[in-house]
Amino acid sequence: MRKSKLISLTLALALVLSTVFAGTESVFADTVTLPEGNITLQGAPFQDAAKFKAADDTTELTPVVAQNLNTVADKDLNMYTTTEYTSQAIYYAVEIPKAGNFIFDILSVGDTNVYLYEDLNDSYIDARRIAAAETTDDVQTFSVQVKKAGTYYLVFEAAYGSAQSAFTVTYAPTKTTTSSSTLKSNKDFYASVSGSGYRYYKVTTVGNRKLTISFPWGDGTNSKYKVKIMDSKKKKTLSGVTTVSSSIDYTTFGAVPKGTYYVAVSTATDSCYSIKVKQTKVTENSGSSKSKAKSISKGGKKKGLVTATQSKTSADWYKIKVNSNQAVNLDVYTETGGSGGIKITVYSGSKSMGSSEFYNGSSPDSYSGRLELYTTINGVHMGYLQKGTYYIKVTKYGSGNGYYEIQWK
Repeated sequence: MRKSKLISLTLALALVLSTVFAGTESVFADTVTLPEGNITLQGAPFQDAAKFKAADDTTELTPVVAQNLNTVADKDLNMYTTTEYTSQAIYYAVEIPKAGNFIFDILSVGDTNVYLYEDLNDSYIDARRIAAAETTDDVQTFSVQVKKAGTYYLVFEAAYGSAQSAFTVTYAPTKTTTSSSTLKSNKDFYASVSGSGYRYYKVTTVGNRKLTISFPWGDGTNSKYKVKIMDSKKKKTLSGVTTVSSSIDYTTFGAVPKGTYYVAVSTATDSCYSIKVKQTKVTENSGSSKSKAKSISKGGKKKGLVTATQSKTSADWYKIKVNSNQAVNLDVYTETGGSGGIKITVYSGSKSMGSSEFYNGSSPDSYSGRLELYTTINGVHMGYLQKGTYYIKVTKYGSGNGYYEIQWK
C-alpha cells in the first residue's frame, strides 16, 4: 500500500511531546513532534466483548463524521488528537454517510493497534498495526471498506506502554460499474470499489490534449490497474488496455482531440484508490503530408501527439536537410499508453530507409529512443548519412497514443 499524503496537508501545527508515559519519559520526546489537532477527543474505555457485556457500558459518544475526500477542501479537513491510551484501549464513534471506504490517516507516538468495529460486542471488521513515528512524515493509512452507511467504532490500543495519536477521518464513496464520475484536470478523485469490473471517469477536452493518467494512492498490496480510453458513449475502446503498476510509477499516458471521453479503470488489488487525469496542451508544428513536411534544424526539436482516435494512416511529417555527409541521430522521447506506441519511418525521396517502433518511456538517455540514420551502399553500412533531404513520418503503432518529441542531434 502506497503512503497517503492526506494528513500532511492539514497537520501544519506541531507540538513536541514531553508527556511522561507510565512514569517514564517517552523515548521519542526529543525527536518526534506530534501535530496538534484542531479537535482533541476524549475516548471511551474499550473492553473486550465479554467484559463489555458484563459491564453493560452505555457510554454514548458523539460520532465523528467522516469527510468526503472528493468534496472537502484541504483547509477544511479536520484532524483529531487522541488522549493517552495504554493496553487498556480507548474507542471513538465514527460515522460514514455512505457505503464506501473509511480512510484514517494516523500518526502515532508509540506502536499502536488500531481496530474498526461495526458492533463493539462483535468481532472487528479490520485491524492494523501502526508503527511508532520517527518523524512527523511517518503517517500511515488504515483503509477499511464498509457495506453500508452508519456508525462504527475506531479503537486505539498501545502495543506496549503508552501511546497517543493524531488522525483524520475521511471516506471515499462506493463507485459502481454503472456510474460515471466527471474528473477535473489534475485533481485527485477517490473511489471505493468492489470486484474487478471497469469504473468510468468522464474527461472533456477543449482541444488536442495529452492525458497523464496516474494513481497517486491505493490501499492494495502490489497495486495494479487496467486502463483504457473509451468514446463518449462508453461503447468503443479507443486504446488498448494498459496495465499500470509500480514498474511505470503508477502512471500511463494518452492523447485525444477535442471532445468527451471516458477513462475506464479496473483493479483486482485495491478496495480503494485515487485517480488523477492531467490535461496538457501541446503546441504542434507538423505537416499533414510529405509535401507539407515541417523542417527540423540540427539541434532542433519537434513535439507532437498521436491521438487515440486517429487512424493508422494519419501521419505527422517532418524533414531534415543534411548539407554534407555526416553522422545523424534522431533522439526520440515518448509518453504513451494503449497497446502499442508510435512508429517512425524515414524516407529518402520516395524510398523508405526503414521504420522503428517506440513505446512508452523511450528515451535517448537509455538508447531506447535513439534512431541512427546512415547510408548503405551495395549492402555496406557507410557510418554516415549522405548529403540530401530526408523525410520523417510519425504514425501510431498498434493502438498506441500519446506524446512524442523528436530532436536532431
